[in-house]
Amino acid sequence: MKITCGVEVGNRNASSVKNKKHSVATLALCPKTKKKELQSDEDIYLILCTHQSPRGTKYKIFNNVDKLFTKFINEGKATIRFKAPPHDVIISKADPLQLKAFLHGVGLTIVGQASKKIRFSQPPTKVDRPKQKLAIMKRSDYPIKNGFPDSLTWLQVQGCHLRKIGLHVLRLKNLQVLDLANNCLKELPLELGDIRLKELVLHHNDLKCFPPELATTVLGQTLQVLDLSFNKIRCLSPYFCLMKKISVLSLKGNGLQNLPRNIHCLESLRMFSASHNELKVLPFGIRKLQLDSLDLFHNPLDTDVVLRPMTPWQLPSLLECAASAVVTQNVSYTAEDLPKSLIDYITEQCPCPCGKKVFQNVSSCILVLDLYKLASTVVYINNTSRFKVPLEVYFCSTKCWKKYEGQELI
Repeated sequence: MKITCGVEVGNRNASSVKNKKHSVATLALCPKTKKKELQSDEDIYLILCTHQSPRGTKYKIFNNVDKLFTKFINEGKATIRFKAPPHDVIISKADPLQLKAFLHGVGLTIVGQASKKIRFSQPPTKVDRPKQKLAIMKRSDYPIKNGFPDSLTWLQVQGCHLRKIGLHVLRLKNLQVLDLANNCLKELPLELGDIRLKELVLHHNDLKCFPPELATTVLGQTLQVLDLSFNKIRCLSPYFCLMKKISVLSLKGNGLQNLPRNIHCLESLRMFSASHNELKVLPFGIRKLQLDSLDLFHNPLDTDVVLRPMTPWQLPSLLECAASAVVTQNVSYTAEDLPKSLIDYITEQCPCPCGKKVFQNVSSCILVLDLYKLASTVVYINNTSRFKVPLEVYFCSTKCWKKYEGQELI
């Protein structure tokens, strides 16, 4: 029985001496002699193995533990106070489930019942590195009871028929890459927003939406790669585009009918795939992106249709004026300062060709765009070699409206 964790050793008789800290150490319960010769719990020792002391420091347990401090055991923290030597072994960064099992073994040793009820480890000769990567490809391998090690930074669970993301995954606060492709997920829990993920892979599931709340969480601030391919997402919230660090985005095979008008807010986006959808027109904001690769294969983006004429510019509403004032004056605000309807309106802002920001109450028309103006690498739209697509352009004023009147290419 052993665990890998952080350990700090304090000497109670030498308070002026700094505690010895070990960022990574191995704690093991081992018999003093060979296992087959173990007679009683008096022969069981706790061995602390560190990089500085690979052979380990031995602590007798039976009749030698003054107290166990377990108040913060659910956070992976505990302290074992020994009588001789007068040391406090302070445990941190441990997996809570493993720590509970380990301390249970210590407790049994204290009362003299461990020799018949637990399995002992061989004395460690080196520090075990915390497990950081784990791949599970079968349902039978999924740890329903024991959970995952807290040290994981990369987790792949594919083809396990998961219908929801459980607490075993949501408590992995060190996770950076999460791959849950080829499952049966129908929704994403909002608790996922507490994990600082850099990569999230969710292709081939049954998701119907990407919760807009996730875009304003820690996840939305750190996510760089997002794969939502082959789900059932028909539309995306304007809040989706607030995840400004995303550089790789795949939305293939979802039946999307349109892209968010504020797609230009994905300022870090470099590789974008939205093939096999139902897109008929692209928002002008996509023109502002600096893409390296663009895939729009198998979408009904047909420029042979009659181009929609310009709609007349109308006087702005009070909501439009309020949103324009907040954005133009660069007013900082929170959800408590402005009505939700106004915040939603501001979030959906889109650019005019002149560079100014416009909202919903605008004049617009359909122009034609050459895709090679968007990216250096472009995948065919259909089986022909055409790369021109319809683009919906929004105007901030009659001046901009008249400038593009009668034009087809932009």
